[in-house]
Amino acid sequence: MNQEIVRLVTAGLHENNLRQLVRLCEGASGQNPTLYVTLALVFSSLAEEYAGQAIPSERYERINVALQKPILDLIASAGGPAEAFLARMDEVLRNFLTIRA
Repeated sequence: MNQEIVRLVTAGLHENNLRQLVRLCEGASGQNPTLYVTLALVFSSLAEEYAGQAIPSERYERINVALQKPILDLIASAGGPAEAFLARMDEVLRNFLTIRA
């Protein structure tokens, strides 16, 4: 499951990948609700921005730069110490809030 999520995040946070990521995270939400529900909400919010249309390339780049690495780091930290996991979660959410503005 995580491998597919990592693959899709690495491939880019465009609409098709975001919609797949929402489904994967919703399906895994029973394993680690804090991680997967949070990611599903972030991915869903980003996917809604597309509304079946393209977004400006600058916006797409900004989203990827702000979120790809932090999301990958968050997923990697899920099995480790709670402090590291929470720090990574904070980083993802801070960056997400920044790009929403």
